[in-house]
Amino acid sequence: MEMFWTIRPPGAQPISNPTTQTLEPDVPPPPPGSPHSRHSAPAILTSPPHNIPPHIYTNKLPSTPSPTRRKPAITLLPVLPATPYTDAATPRAEKSLAYITAQRKLLTWFDLSAADQLPHIIARRLTAALGTPSPTAKQALRFCYYMRSQGFDTYARIKSGRMSLFLADAETWERSEDRVYWTQFVGTDVVEDIPMVDAAMRRDPMARTRAVAEFGLVGVGDGPGETALDDVNSEWDEDEDEDEDEDEDEDEDEEAALDRDAAAAAVLAMNIVSNGPMSRDAMARHMAAAMERDMASNAAMHRQAMAGIREARRRRRRREARMERGWSETVPTPTLDATYAAAARRRDEAERQRDEAERQRDEAVSELAALEESLRAVRGRE
Repeated sequence: MEMFWTIRPPGAQPISNPTTQTLEPDVPPPPPGSPHSRHSAPAILTSPPHNIPPHIYTNKLPSTPSPTRRKPAITLLPVLPATPYTDAATPRAEKSLAYITAQRKLLTWFDLSAADQLPHIIARRLTAALGTPSPTAKQALRFCYYMRSQGFDTYARIKSGRMSLFLADAETWERSEDRVYWTQFVGTDVVEDIPMVDAAMRRDPMARTRAVAEFGLVGVGDGPGETALDDVNSEWDEDEDEDEDEDEDEDEDEEAALDRDAAAAAVLAMNIVSNGPMSRDAMARHMAAAMERDMASNAAMHRQAMAGIREARRRRRRREARMERGWSETVPTPTLDATYAAAARRRDEAERQRDEAERQRDEAVSELAALEESLRAVRGRE
């Protein structure tokens, strides 16, 4: 059935002829309830409203991109050859929570930087976080070669029971230029101080901020089996505080000397301006006073230097004492006389056993000769 619809303004009379104002007969009318339907409100439009395409309102705000894993930076030319070590060969029982945490933090760092950009400070912090209060030499060596298997240029050298872990210099092929980031004695697991790296770890004012921002190295000891880096090497921190106090005192002395020199120069300039050129005697007195100040400043600097040398010697003696205590508590070493005595006892016992074996051999030979003689006698009688 063909249907016709009309549109009339409000208050208009009905139109008898439906063809005077008609819509297109082939297009169906708008549904009831729509804004342009004659069943809802009077329409005063002159164009067919149902021919207007619907406008779809979309969200024009920029959408937040979904977090994606950043493509890791790749070292184009490793300095060291690949290692056959694989972490899968390590027993699960030997992987502590701190060790796995250090592995995760290393891989997180590798997502942000190339392997040849690893600083010595980060390598030492990761190694120090392997155990409480410090890792064993076996753990440090295993983690060194785990880093090597991931593309980092790390390697180890062991000489006279002393293990040193190095980070290869990517700018040269000479291994003599490599810097050590970890030193530890194999027999006692005593960690040796590395002044350059440890000083950089403690003196860098932004090290804590960068570590937290990169992968949360500071405060790793919140979980069981981990160690907080703030609590490691407390003696080193105390010594560093003393060094900082000494440095501050030296800076203050230097500033005071500069202030005195500046004041003397100002007084000299005022005298020249007000009184004219200085006489030879006044200039000599001024130079003598300046030389006395310089001598006093040099003497003070010498005293401070000697105090620093004495403090360094004291620290070295204390470190050697700690190392000796570690050796005596962990690996009891016998004296040289006791070693020689034990070797002599073992030698005498070996000689006695050899003599006993020769005696038994002679007896066996004698018995064999007697048997052969009796056998010949029996055959002769037959």
